[in-house]
Amino acid sequence: MLGQIVLISGQVNSRAGVPLLEAVSFGLFAEVQRGSSGIVSGGRRIWSGYVGLRQVRNENETLKRQLAEAQVQIQQQRALATAAAAWRSCSICATGRI
Repeated sequence: MLGQIVLISGQVNSRAGVPLLEAVSFGLFAEVQRGSSGIVSGGRRIWSGYVGLRQVRNENETLKRQLAEAQVQIQQQRALATAAAAWRSCSICATGRI
């Protein structure tokens, strides 16, 4: 019986003049393709987001190292400035130029 319905629908035309079997087949395949495309696009977005997060993580670690190095340099500069100020005050006191 199902075979007869399929054969008959192959002969019956839709309102647009296309055989009904062809219209249903294309409609079905179009929906499958649209669903597959959505799944692939979603997977691609998820993967891109994951890769982007990995890159941001690596960049964050690099920036943390650079910040730590800069903080050490600032501490060294402050220590040198403090030592220079102390040396100047001692040399002024030693020369008697107050």
